[in-house]
Amino acid sequence: MNAPQHRSQHRIAQSFGRSQASYSDEARPQRLFARALARRLAQLRGSHHEQPIAKALEFGHGSGHLTEALGLRFRFETLWLNDLVAPLPALVPPPAAQVIALPGPVERVSLPQGLDLIASASSLQWIADPAALIARFGAALRPGGWLALSSFGPNHFAELAALHPTARAPALLPPEALAAALPPGWRIHALGEARLAQFFPSPLALLHHLRRTGVNGLARSVWTKRDLADFIARYQAQFAWKSGVRLSWNPVWLIAEKP
Repeated sequence: MNAPQHRSQHRIAQSFGRSQASYSDEARPQRLFARALARRLAQLRGSHHEQPIAKALEFGHGSGHLTEALGLRFRFETLWLNDLVAPLPALVPPPAAQVIALPGPVERVSLPQGLDLIASASSLQWIADPAALIARFGAALRPGGWLALSSFGPNHFAELAALHPTARAPALLPPEALAAALPPGWRIHALGEARLAQFFPSPLALLHHLRRTGVNGLARSVWTKRDLADFIARYQAQFAWKSGVRLSWNPVWLIAEKP
């Protein structure tokens, strides 16, 4: 790994590490996106009423939004859970007969092989080279295995990007780019995106929300009072609506099957 990538991962880990206690309560949109991914996967692949999934991996499990949603819809024999910093989510009942922690950068950890499913929600956007990671996932899946990803597209947090470009995640890709990263011959079952808006009472309330979820993990961490005042004034002037100040979300998703 090169030095800039290592520094980026360190900043992301620090940001999400600080927000672990508050993330689950604050990250309501991410919870909805995780549930939507699990629902789409169950509709396409079949749910827990059918054959259990023998070997599955979730990367970027965080506080367990997707882990919980998958556990409600599928039966797993063995589930590996990967995250850069977060401990295993304490879910009752457990999402699988056997849950195995796989901590560390997903680009470098030793992945289990012959997997039936790899899933992730709200994590791929932090990966410096998502195409390489998707290829790595493809190699770890068995023939007939499934890949289910939910991430964010180029219009995600557009307001923040307009005022503070370093707040952007490094890999905000449109769904077509996710599909293009798949090896030849894969069957795409679902591919899409949505545009949503969240409103906050003030720019300061929005910043507090971002800090409590850690999703500005690549932003410069120390602002002067002048920086903060300038950001608040510009955000209020450009993005204020009757409902409050706007923050745009651009969730994208891909569900595909290995030939």
